[in-house]
This record gives sequence, C-alpha cells and structure tokens, in this order.
Amino acid sequence: MYRPGAAPSGQPLYIETVLREHVDRATELLALLRSACLEGTGPDSLDEPWARAESNIDALRLDRSAAIDAALGAIPDDPDVASVAALLLAECGLSDAASRVTTLLRDPDCDVRDATWWGLRLADIETIANELCVLATQPVDDYATATARDCLVFHRRSVVVPVAATFDALPEDVAWLTAEARGRSGAWDTALLARLASHPSPAVKGTALKNAARGGFRGVLDFCRSAPDQASMRSCIEFLGVVGNQDDLPRLQRLATGADAELA
Repeated sequence: MYRPGAAPSGQPLYIETVLREHVDRATELLALLRSACLEGTGPDSLDEPWARAESNIDALRLDRSAAIDAALGAIPDDPDVASVAALLLAECGLSDAASRVTTLLRDPDCDVRDATWWGLRLADIETIANELCVLATQPVDDYATATARDCLVFHRRSVVVPVAATFDALPEDVAWLTAEARGRSGAWDTALLARLASHPSPAVKGTALKNAARGGFRGVLDFCRSAPDQASMRSCIEFLGVVGNQDDLPRLQRLATGADAELA
C-alpha cells in the first residue's frame, strides 16, 4: 500500500488503487461478518474473515484521513462502505468526526445507516463517546439517537434508553435498535417486555424476547405462555419453543402441524 523509502515532497504516501482495494475488501468482509452475526449466515467460524478484515482495516489506519475520504467517496456506489467509513471516523480523533458520523446516521438511504451502525459497533468509540452521549440524550426517537444509545450500551457505557409510550408506532429500524439497547441495560419486568413486544415487527418482538431471556428475566416463559394463538404473536409462540418445557409440547405440536388457522 505504501511506497518504500521517503516520498517526494507533496506526493501521497499511498497508492490510490491499493487504498481503494483495501476499502473494498474491508467492506466485503465487514458485510459478511454482519450477515453472520445478525442472520446466522456465512462460515461456521468467523475467526478467519475477522482476521482478514482487521488486516485491511489496519492498512487503512496508516493514513486515516485518506482512507476516510476514499470510503466516503465510495458510499454512493456501495452503501456498505459506510461501515468502514464509520469505523475509521470513530477512531480518527478528528474534530469533525462525530458530526460526520451523525450525517451518515441520518442519510436517506437505510443501507447507509445500517452499515454505519455496524461500523460503530466494531469501532473503538473512545474519541467520539462524549458526542454520542449528547446525541443519545436528545428527546427524540430517530435512527441517529437510537444508534447512539445502542452503541454506547454495546460498548458498556452508561446511558439511559427510554422506551416511548408510542413505541409500537416507531419505525421498525428505530424500534429494533431501542429493543437491542434497552435489552442490554437496566432491569426487566413484564411491563417493559410487553411494551417492547407490542411492536408489530416480528424482528423487534424477537429481539425483545431474546434480550429478556439473556438478561435472566424469569417472566419470559409466562409471557410467552400467555400469548394468544394469533399471527401477531407468532414470535412469542416460536420463542416458547426455546424457553418452554415438555408441558408446552402439545400446544407447540398442534400449532406446528397447522391445526390452528390463526397461525397458518
């Protein structure tokens, strides 16, 4: 990536073609890792793709400013590049890094926003943590504030994650991020689980149930058992198959065989 020896005055230390190749390769590998982590698709072991991703990102870290410019310039052609841009911005220490990250989080393209979130989860956010805290305390529920809360919690920072009374009306991506963040912080109770599970999105319901169980909330089982056999509560019925026991088998078998029209 770098020319041997001292570069002539005024000339860049990097070879632009190779720089772009590192950006492209890092983007491809981070996207693979995101699919594997969130969707369960990809190789059985993530050690090898993660090591390759880090090697490409380490090469980009040698000249963060040039790498950031290259990544930002490539986003219109490939939204997934935003993950690389966000990761580098979070770690670069530049005075405008946080504002540029926020701009990515408010991009009209949801693919750009999602890739930015992933990059922030993987980054060392130390240099922008204070700015993320300020963003997280904004009295709004949009993608940028939800991401700030989620990433702070993910990196084990203290942050309040409010769950609005109108949670069920939030956009799916904002609701999912909120359920993720709230699930990793604070105590659980039935009222909180009911509010998070009130969202119509199966993905949001599933995240709420998963995080409640992960947080050791014993009320998850009774909550799933009390869910009616309706299509809107399919996520709860399916999760009953995870947390239930043999007493729940007759109901699960009946529903699995299609005997109940509500869930067919």
